Amino acid sequence: TGVWLAGDFGCFNEATFGASISGPPPPPYFVDSYPAGVGRVLPAGSYIGLNAHYHNDFDVPIQMKIWTNIYPYARTPQHLAQTLTSLDTTFSINVPPFTQKSQFGRFTNSLGVPMSFLTLSGHMHKRGLRFTVRRSGGTKLYENFDWAHPLGVLFTPPLVLAPGDWFDYECLHDNGVTRPVKHDDLGNPIPVAFGVTTDDEMCILPGLYYTD
Repeated sequence: TGVWLAGDFGCFNEATFGASISGPPPPPYFVDSYPAGVGRVLPAGSYIGLNAHYHNDFDVPIQMKIWTNIYPYARTPQHLAQTLTSLDTTFSINVPPFTQKSQFGRFTNSLGVPMSFLTLSGHMHKRGLRFTVRRSGGTKLYENFDWAHPLGVLFTPPLVLAPGDWFDYECLHDNGVTRPVKHDDLGNPIPVAFGVTTDDEMCILPGLYYTD
């Protein structure tokens, strides 16, 4: 059988069965606690994978200490949490040298049922200046200017996204205007594109919701 998870997690972790459980900022400490009545299923035979993102700006080694605390749900939760990871626009990032450029994405509720959002956040790398999320009517829901500490917004009560409704999101990236320009191996300025290192960029919309 699976396990109901109450959603209380320390540091940066994600589930290796395909759904991100938590994406908090770096230390010193972070608790990702789901609201009362909300839990998540960890299927039998699966496990939690830790994916810690650190970038060392110093010229000496740093030591990372990371832990995760998981607490089983005491009873059967009323709602089952699911993860939004919108990759609509991240793979097409291309910011020429010495420019700033906005990357636009859209997540549309195509499930056919309402999505009740508990949280929304934004994920960028070190050349990300701003992450903004707006609802389809233009209402700003979230904005963050700190790529390294992307605190999310908590909706109480949950924000209901009706079928066919959408979130528009935008990342502003800087390649050599106020942030360091990206170079190739020969030292030549080159465009910034999508990639998994902090010297590359991303524009990803994470969130937590339920549909039941």
